[in-house]
Amino acid sequence: MPIAAVHGIVNGLGIDIISACDVRHAASNAKFSIKALDMGLAADDGTLACLQKITGNRTLAHELAYTARSARAFLSDEIEELGLVSSVVQGGRDAVVAAALQLAKDIASKSPVAVTGTKRLQVSQV
Repeated sequence: MPIAAVHGIVNGLGIDIISACDVRHAASNAKFSIKALDMGLAADDGTLACLQKITGNRTLAHELAYTARSARAFLSDEIEELGLVSSVVQGGRDAVVAAALQLAKDIASKSPVAVTGTKRLQVSQV
């Protein structure tokens, strides 16, 4: 079960990677953006599809992709409200990594059969 812990700037591929994780935590200093347009590139289809699926918000994916939102990246609190991360951890890298490791320990303390079965059920419902 992949758990993401991000801090600082999360752009393009960073968004792709965390989108593939089951649980995502962000430090309070995290900022999210898709910068492809600023570099003269089309936004990645995978990024846009994942964002829409995770957040249930098609217009968010469009806004991120069309504007790169350079002047004002999405802040961690805003991303939490949109559902891209499950929690915002106050502090920076150390705090968010500690929170992710604690979550991993909590999950690891459960029955592996139950965790695996639960994940299979969740994946099959997507």
